[in-house]
Amino acid sequence: MRRWATLAGAWLLLFSLVASAAPPLRQVLAGPELAGWPVVKNSYLYAAGDDLTKIYDGGYQVYLRAGVTAAEQQLYQGPQGAVLTVTVHALSTPQATWRYYQQELARASKHGQDLARPPAAQGRGFSYRLQGATYGVLRGRGTVAVASFYGGKQVQPAAQMAKVLGVLAGRLPHPK
Repeated sequence: MRRWATLAGAWLLLFSLVASAAPPLRQVLAGPELAGWPVVKNSYLYAAGDDLTKIYDGGYQVYLRAGVTAAEQQLYQGPQGAVLTVTVHALSTPQATWRYYQQELARASKHGQDLARPPAAQGRGFSYRLQGATYGVLRGRGTVAVASFYGGKQVQPAAQMAKVLGVLAGRLPHPK
């Protein structure tokens, strides 16, 4: 009997460690708004494996090769008609998470105009402008979130993205 209790305890411990590796994606973008941006009705998408075509119309194999196992995406309506797109990627390993984050950082460094390292992102996020769009990238445990929007003239891109990354930082567990 004691042996079964030990075995059951070991399985529970293992399950809890696996479950805590990354947040369930369907909960990261849950909520009626994100940093003051209301949800665009019926815009939520979730996909895993080959179904990533729901989010990436073509080229989804690049994401699979990068270690993306699933993704969720939500659209939000912002000021001056701006639309914010947030995509959270679940990755297969901590190494894949780090590589994906570094690829986004390299893209920003090569092509973008650096905006800021938002304090709320706790040293694991950055934002930049590229071809009229504002991007924000945030690394979590087993996840990388990418947010983007094209803003009207009245939108302050750096301030808006700092708010968005701050909210996402509270939803994604810190990569230890």
